[in-house]
Amino acid sequence: MKNNFYLLGAIVCLFFSCHSVDKFNAHLEAKIPVDQLKREVDFVQNKLYKWHPALDWYNPKDSIDDRFERLKSELTEPLTPNEFYFKLAPTIAQLRHGHTHVSPLQPKLSKEKEKRIKDSKGPFSQLGWMWVNDQLFLTVNQTLDKSLPIGATVTKIQGIDPKFIYQKYAPTENGDGWNETHKLNRLNRSFASYFTTEYGVQDSLCLELVLKNDTLQKIVRRRWETKPATVEKKPVVDSTKKSVIPVVAKPVQLPVLALAYNKSTKKYTKTLSFPTNDSAIAMLKITSFSKGNYKRDYQKIFKQLADFKTKHLVLDVRDNGGGLVRDAAQLYAYLGENPREFIQTASTTSKSSVSHAIFQSVPLYAYPITWIAGVYTYLKTTKEQGTYRYSIYVPKHLKRESLIFSGSVHVLINGGSYSATSFLAGNLKSTGRAVLVGEATGGDYNGTVAGIMPRYTLPVSRLKLQLGVMKIPSFHQINAVGESVVPDFMVIPQLEEVLQKKDPLRDFALKRLVDNE
Repeated sequence: MKNNFYLLGAIVCLFFSCHSVDKFNAHLEAKIPVDQLKREVDFVQNKLYKWHPALDWYNPKDSIDDRFERLKSELTEPLTPNEFYFKLAPTIAQLRHGHTHVSPLQPKLSKEKEKRIKDSKGPFSQLGWMWVNDQLFLTVNQTLDKSLPIGATVTKIQGIDPKFIYQKYAPTENGDGWNETHKLNRLNRSFASYFTTEYGVQDSLCLELVLKNDTLQKIVRRRWETKPATVEKKPVVDSTKKSVIPVVAKPVQLPVLALAYNKSTKKYTKTLSFPTNDSAIAMLKITSFSKGNYKRDYQKIFKQLADFKTKHLVLDVRDNGGGLVRDAAQLYAYLGENPREFIQTASTTSKSSVSHAIFQSVPLYAYPITWIAGVYTYLKTTKEQGTYRYSIYVPKHLKRESLIFSGSVHVLINGGSYSATSFLAGNLKSTGRAVLVGEATGGDYNGTVAGIMPRYTLPVSRLKLQLGVMKIPSFHQINAVGESVVPDFMVIPQLEEVLQKKDPLRDFALKRLVDNE
């Protein structure tokens, strides 16, 4: 009887799950009437005007009003949710606040298909791409087909010209301010996501490629990983040989310290290594400021640098989209700078902005606990000279000041260096503590609008609107509005270097250090 009850429950859950998936996917194809589309625009405007603390940072308010009115005038026929997305998203992108954006809807998979592909590697995840002058080049081949030519131009994917995807999604992307590096970085790294939004999850991809004027077609299929059987190897002993073969001592490899594991990417986000196998030069690669125990992790990292008497540090924060300000500020402190001079006090639109954002960011069942944080942030928000202020926590000092790194620092940056990472790069440049190598960051030198970022579901289309509720100025400011952090040495990877698996930024920094030794 009990087993029958569980079976019935499973059937009921499966029915409602399938019904929910079917209903959601049907919604993607349903046309929304014009009057409702215009009310969706009004909904977005109201949320932005009420909670965004610096909407007119890069554009005057009357210009913003005009853009939304123009958008509503262009809504002349019913649209599906994602058709509406491509009307709305460019208007949001023109605000030039990278943390403020709207997301399209992707078809949901059935439970059966989710289960089937769970332990597989999709075709897109086996490939890598690079856009150069509006052409898409294949740069990574991790498929089992080694004849798939690296460096070939990709002219069709499933019969679709990649330029169609590029041109369709380019207007929806923007970093903070007037930079273009963040957009190009996103278009490179998110191409697979764009394609999946358009055409769903693929089990195979038909690629049309051109290499040296030859056109060829290749099929890339989903791959299921199988663990090879382990065979115990028994040592082979040659009893006829009595002479002892001398053992040649191998050079000692300096250890790699990997910390802050990211379960979703299955990679560590903080990695300390010694690229020349010389303890004098270390490389610290940080891909995110939102994973691990940052206080413990940095103490381990800088203790190892102290123990090895390291003189030079190459800090690689390329494609680091940011995270916790206090994490980046802690690193700033270990480089010998004052963490209290990392950011200025944030501003909001009201005393309840932060607490509202917290409640908007958690599910209903978490409300009984969340109200404590809501009350705390409400009381913490103060009003000074007509402006609401909120002080974001940053470390005040280090417990182990003896671990502060006093050697030279080179920082590798690109368009994916964003948010808290852009704060770090800008402050290090302002104080002269580091030499910056690469391309301009995707973030604004003077700050960003972020903090806690609630997501609102639009009532009819169900698109998701995200916006920041705190204007966070960087401690060090420049006169130009909306300008990125520009490197001291501009080094941009070229296609041939990427194909040859070279790292010109890393090589440039190491050469400078070796030459100056």
